[in-house]
Amino acid sequence: MVYILLSTLCACSLYWIFTLMGKNNVQRFPAIVINYFVAAACGIFFLFADGQQLFDAAPQWLPFSLLLGTLFVVGFYLIAKTTQEVGVGASSVASKLSMIIPVMVAFVAYKEPITLYKILGISLALCSVFLVSIKSKEEWSNLTHHLKLPFVVLVLSGFIEILVDYCRRFYLQDSDFSKFLVFSFGFAGVLGLILLSGNLIRRKASVGMREIVAGIVLGIPNYFSIFFLLKALKHTNWGSSVIFPLNNILIILIATLGGYLFFGEKLTPQNRLGALLAVLAIVAITWQ
Repeated sequence: MVYILLSTLCACSLYWIFTLMGKNNVQRFPAIVINYFVAAACGIFFLFADGQQLFDAAPQWLPFSLLLGTLFVVGFYLIAKTTQEVGVGASSVASKLSMIIPVMVAFVAYKEPITLYKILGISLALCSVFLVSIKSKEEWSNLTHHLKLPFVVLVLSGFIEILVDYCRRFYLQDSDFSKFLVFSFGFAGVLGLILLSGNLIRRKASVGMREIVAGIVLGIPNYFSIFFLLKALKHTNWGSSVIFPLNNILIILIATLGGYLFFGEKLTPQNRLGALLAVLAIVAITWQ
């Protein structure tokens, strides 16, 4: 449970940092690219601290780590596009509803047990996602009339979680986690830098001290959010059918609470009901 909470807190801090970036007019994409390199640097630091080498015989998981890095960049682009065209509520719903995809894979492919409490908890969690994420009738209307982009975000986010779980199950030992993330974040950084360079040449973006600082602040919790998630998947007996929905619903609950306490975000009665359902979902999912 400790690893899940640590992963959740790191992921929530990303939401809060993005909120501060918006309030301070920080350009997101340059900061995101810098964040990838900082996250990779975190992994390198821990590799050297453990006395490991970064470059040795090519591991079996290398193609999967590069694929994951590619999906990080594509996912960011699609979430940004969904936020711009459909709304932030729609992108949040799509990225969090993706929890159902690794859960179904865990049930079908990995034969994890299906219990009444799991089904009840996951159902409550899905309802909570809608109630907490949608802030207005306009966002709900946008979501129902523009399903294509949110659906693509949902599938892509779900595939990222499946890929992380697959690598953890069949390829990764504890000692591999940092190296795996170094290659994933490092490759994402290289791809992002290529795209950013084009924007810089066309003067569609710029990189200043704000973007550099934001990228550094983002990169550290971004690294640990996935590192601790891998640890939770490896060392918690609940299985991925519990950990993925639990992780997602904790992120929604804590990020919403933090937005209310620290940034003055208003909570509608609908949002409060969603938070209550999130608590009930956590109880049901973890009931043994």
